[in-house]
Amino acid sequence: MNTGEVVGGTAGPQSGDYTVSGDAVNVAARIQQAAAPNEILVGGMTRRLSAEAFAFAPLEEMALRGRTMPMEVWRLERELPDRPRMRGGEARLVGRERELASLESALDEASGGRGLMVALAGEPGIGKSRLALEVLRRAEANEFVSAWTSSRSYASAFPYHLVRQLVPQLLHRRVGASTVDALRAADVGADGENVERWAAVLDDVLGEASEADPQLADLSPSGRQRILVHAIGGLLRSASDRTPMLLVLDDLHWADPASLAVVEELLDILPGLRVMLLATYRSNWSHGWEGRSAYEQLNLRALRAEDARRMAAELAQGASLSSEQTELVLERSAGNPLFLEELLQGERAAASVHPHRLPATIHEMLLARLDALPPNARRTLQLASVMGMEFSERIVADLSEIDEAETDGALGTLQRAELIAAAGSDGRLAFRHPLIHEVAYGSLLLSTRRALHGRIGRWLEVHGGEEQVAELARHYRDSDDLAKARHYLPLAGERAQAFNANREAHGWFTDAAEAYADDPEKRAGMLEAAAQQPYLLGEIDSAKEQQEEAIRLYESVGAERAALNARRWLGRFDWLLGDPREAARQIGLAIDGLERMGPSPELAMAYSFRSQSVMLEPDLEAGAEWARKAIAVAEPIRATAALVHAYNNLGYCLLSQGDAEGADYLRRSRDLGIEHRLPDDVGRAYANLSGQGTRVFPFSYAESEALMTEAIEYAARTIPDGIFDRWIRSGWGEFLLVSGRWAEAERVLWDLDPSAAEAYLRSEVLGLRAHLLAYRGGYEEAASIASVAAETAVHVGDVQAVLPTLAALAASQAGLGGDEAAVATIRRAIERRGTNRESIISSWFLFEAVDTLTAITARNPDSAALRSGIEALAAFATILRPDAARTGDLVQAEVRRALFGAAAEQLQRLARSTGVPFELSAESFPDSTDALAVLDRERRPFDAARIRLWLAEAGEASADVLPAARATFGELSADPYLDRAQRVS
Repeated sequence: MNTGEVVGGTAGPQSGDYTVSGDAVNVAARIQQAAAPNEILVGGMTRRLSAEAFAFAPLEEMALRGRTMPMEVWRLERELPDRPRMRGGEARLVGRERELASLESALDEASGGRGLMVALAGEPGIGKSRLALEVLRRAEANEFVSAWTSSRSYASAFPYHLVRQLVPQLLHRRVGASTVDALRAADVGADGENVERWAAVLDDVLGEASEADPQLADLSPSGRQRILVHAIGGLLRSASDRTPMLLVLDDLHWADPASLAVVEELLDILPGLRVMLLATYRSNWSHGWEGRSAYEQLNLRALRAEDARRMAAELAQGASLSSEQTELVLERSAGNPLFLEELLQGERAAASVHPHRLPATIHEMLLARLDALPPNARRTLQLASVMGMEFSERIVADLSEIDEAETDGALGTLQRAELIAAAGSDGRLAFRHPLIHEVAYGSLLLSTRRALHGRIGRWLEVHGGEEQVAELARHYRDSDDLAKARHYLPLAGERAQAFNANREAHGWFTDAAEAYADDPEKRAGMLEAAAQQPYLLGEIDSAKEQQEEAIRLYESVGAERAALNARRWLGRFDWLLGDPREAARQIGLAIDGLERMGPSPELAMAYSFRSQSVMLEPDLEAGAEWARKAIAVAEPIRATAALVHAYNNLGYCLLSQGDAEGADYLRRSRDLGIEHRLPDDVGRAYANLSGQGTRVFPFSYAESEALMTEAIEYAARTIPDGIFDRWIRSGWGEFLLVSGRWAEAERVLWDLDPSAAEAYLRSEVLGLRAHLLAYRGGYEEAASIASVAAETAVHVGDVQAVLPTLAALAASQAGLGGDEAAVATIRRAIERRGTNRESIISSWFLFEAVDTLTAITARNPDSAALRSGIEALAAFATILRPDAARTGDLVQAEVRRALFGAAAEQLQRLARSTGVPFELSAESFPDSTDALAVLDRERRPFDAARIRLWLAEAGEASADVLPAARATFGELSADPYLDRAQRVS
C-alpha cells in the first residue's frame, strides 16, 4: 500500500476502463513486488497517516529506479487498541473558557442526578477531541469514572463498532470471569433470566457468543437492540449510583448506524442517571436529536487571533522560526488549532527543503472531504478555487460546465458542508478556510488550472473595471496567455506602488520580470522597478541584488544609458549598506557615462545622488554645488523627480550651514514630492526639515514637534515601517530624548528594530539607546551597544553618525571607570571629523565630550587621562569656533551657539584646574547664563540641568540653580547626575 496524489480517468483499450497513474501508483507497485505472501508493506506516507491505528516495523529503505532518494518501507505488524486520538495535548488549551464553563456546569448536573448528552460540533481540527480530553481530565479529578470511544471512518459499516468499545469499559470483567459473572458483580438489578439474556447479547456484540446460544435463537434485530440498550442502561445505572460517570463518544459522525440507534435510545434514560455523554462530531453531520430535553450542543468556532498567537508561541518554543514564518502559519491556519499545530511542525520539519508545504495530515483530511462531495459540487469548488479565496456566484455560473440550476444546487451543497460561506450581500462567496482553498486548487491538473485562469481573465476583461487590474494580472500570470501577462503584470505593480502597497508591488514587478525571461532589456526594467520596493521598505540587501541583476542584463544587450542610470541607484544602496567608497565609485561611473550623452533626467539624478553622498561626509559646500548642477540640468527639461531630489539636498546643505533659505528648498521638495507621489523624497524632506540626526533642531520646540507629528502621520499612511518611516520614528525618538521626554523616547527607540535597518539608521538607533542608558547609569549595556554602533558608523563614514555614537561610547566608558578608554574614544572622534566645515553636530559633540570629562573630574580629579582629554577638546573647540560663530535666522543657530558657549566656558574651567593653557574669547558666544535662557526656552531640560550642575560644582551657581538641576535629574531618573548634585549640595 502507498498513499499519494494520482491522476484518474477513463483510458485504456476497452471503452470505459478507469485507471490511475502517478508516482504514488508506481511506488505502490514496487512495494507490492517486495512483499512476501500474507505480508502487508506500506510506504512512509501511509504509515504516518495510520500510525495511531496500527503498529509498523521499519524495513531497509528501497532504491527505486528514477529516484535519487531511497523509499522508506514499513511492515504492518498489528492493529492497535482503540484509544483517545490525542497525543496528550502538546499545547495548553487556550481560547475555550466559555465552552469549559458550560461543560463543567453539565458535569455538575450529571453528578447531581440530572444526566444529559452534550455534543461538541465543529470543523475537522477545530479542537473537539482536545476539549473532550480536557473535560475528561477534570471529571476524573472530581472522582468521575470515565470511558472513551472513538468511531473510525473505515468501521462505519461494522455493526456495533462503537458499542463494542464501550461495553468492556462498563463490564470490568476479571480475567477468567464470564459476562454473566460481571453483570451480577455489577449488581445491575435484573433477575437471573434477564441477566443471562443480557450477557448473551453483550457477548454477541463483542464477538464472543456461541452460534448455538439459545438465548439468541429467536431474537429479531430490533429485539436484540432493545436488550442491548437495557443491558447498557443497567450497567450505567448501577455504576453511576456509586459514582458519577463521563462517557466520551469521539467522532460520532463516523459511528455505525446500529451504534447510533443505541445512543439514541440511551437519551431516553439519561435524565435519571448520574451520567454525562460527551459526543464530538463534525458540524455538517445531522442526527435529529436537537429537540431532545437531555441533549445540548456547543458549536466550536475558530480561535480568536490573540488565542491562536498564544498557542503558536507555546508550540514554537525552542524552534528557529522567523516572525514571518509564524505570521504565515497563523494566516493559513485561520484559528484552527490542529492546522496551526501541524503547520508549525511542518515549517520546522521542512525548514529550507519545502517551506510552506501543506503537511500530509491536513492535506489528506481536507482532500477526503472534497472527495466525498457529489461530482457537481466538487467540480464547482475546484472552479471557484481558481478564482481565489473570494468569488462571485455570477462568474461561477457563467464559467461552469453545468447549467445554472445545477450550479445553484452545487453551491448550496458546498455551503451546507461548511466549505464556503456568504461573503456579503452582493452575491459574493468565500472559502471558509484558506487551506480548503489550497487543497481544492491543488487537486486540479496544472493544464486544467492554466486553462481556467485564462478563461477567468477573459471574463474579467469583459465584466471588470480598473480595480480588476491585480486580478487580471494574477490570472494571466498563471495562464498560458503570455502576452496578456506581460501587459497586466507591470500595470498591477504600478497600481500597487501608487497606493504604497510596496510588498505587493514588489511581487508584481518580480513576476513581470519572469514573464519577460526572453527579453533581457524589459526584464531588467521590471527588476529595477522591483528593487525600488524593498528599498522603500528598508530591505537594502534585497534591493541591491535585483539592481545588480538589472545592470548585468542592460549591459548584455548594450542598453548603456539604462545601465548607467541603474548604477547610480546601486551606489545609493551601497551607501546605505555602509560602503561609501563603492557608492562613490558607482555614482562616479554613472556621471562619467551620462555626461557623454548630454543633458537628461538620468544625468540630473546622478548629480543629485553625488550631492547626497558628499553632503553626508559632510562636505556641505560640495553637496550644495552638486545639487545646483542637478537643478540646472533638471529645470529646463522638467525632470520632476530629479528636481525633488536635488531641492532636498540643496535645502539640507544650506540649512546645515545656518542658511534659512534651506528650509524653503526642503519645503519645495516635500510639497512637489507629495504632489507627484514620491514618498521616498517626501520622507527625506521631512527628516531633513526636522533636523533628524543632528541633535539640534532647526525650528522652535513647538514648531519642531508639529513638524515631527506631521511627518509620522505621513509615513504611517504611506509606507508604514518603510525606510523613511523608520528614519522619522528614529528622529522622533531623538527629539523626545533631547527634549527630556525620556519615557516616551524609550518606547519609541526600543520599538525600532536595528537589525532590520540599513547601516546608517542602525548606528543612529543604537547610539540613541546607548545615550539614554548612559544618562541613567546603565553603563555596561550602553558600552556594549555603543561599541557596535560606533563601528558601524565609522564604516559608513558619515560624521553625523560617527560623532554621536563615539560620544555615547566615551560616556559609558567613563561611567565604568575607564578614563583612558573614554579619552581615547573622544580623540578618535575628533580625528575622524577632521577639519570639515560643519558645526551643528560638532557643537553638540563638544558639549557631550565636555560633560564626560566633567564627570571624570567629579569622580577622579587626579585622573592621568584627564589632561590629555582637555588638550584634545581645547584644540577641537579652537578649530570649531569659526563655524560655531556663524549666525542664521533659525532657532538652530541659537541652540548651537548656546551649547558651544556653555561647553567652551566649562572647558576653560577644566583647563584651569589641570593647568592646560586654553583661553577662548567669549565674544559673540553666550555665557552659561545666556545659554540656560535659550535651552530652557527651547525645552532642552537635561542639557540645561547639566550646565547648572557644572556651575554648582565650580561654586559659581546662585542658590536656586542646584535645586532646579536636582529636580530635573530626579524626574528623568538620571541617577549618576543626581548623585553628583547631592554630593555638591
